[in-house]
Amino acid sequence: MCNVIQHSDNAARLKYLPLMKQAVKDHKLEPRFLDRAEDRIATERGDLQIYGGQMKYYPETKTFNVWPVYDPVNIDKRRAAIGSVPSPNF
Repeated sequence: MCNVIQHSDNAARLKYLPLMKQAVKDHKLEPRFLDRAEDRIATERGDLQIYGGQMKYYPETKTFNVWPVYDPVNIDKRRAAIGSVPSPNF
């Protein structure tokens, strides 16, 4: 089900985000699914991502790289707060 939400539009993601947050708190959903959904919502809006899970294609260099992250210094604290694994090097 989470993959369906992940690949839906932002309206669907936003609709189910509270349920996903509660499911993570109740240990019924792996935090990585919440990471992805929240980052996808942010990147679809053009905002900085929160957990660092989304890539962006840069046509000028024809490369993929991590979409810019809000406050990268504290990314692992945000990830730990929901029970997710530490981020790759930022």
